[in-house]
Amino acid sequence: MLTAELKNLIKMINHIADNIAIADNEALTAPKVAAHVCNFWAHQMKEKIIDYAICDGELLNAVAKTAVLQLRSKSEK
Repeated sequence: MLTAELKNLIKMINHIADNIAIADNEALTAPKVAAHVCNFWAHQMKEKIIDYAICDGELLNAVAKTAVLQLRSKSEK
């Protein structure tokens, strides 16, 4: 179930991905989005968006989903 908080996180990360987009190049954009989230989002926010991406992720745009999965990889290390 999508809570209001999760809906807001999805909206925010999609917006960040759209604004950072570099000539529609997902490979260049996703790490920048992941870095932004890593630097500016609270740990709990990151956990919620990672959990959402793993379980569903349907509402994330392609760049945002790639970025979130990169965050997941970093958090597992």
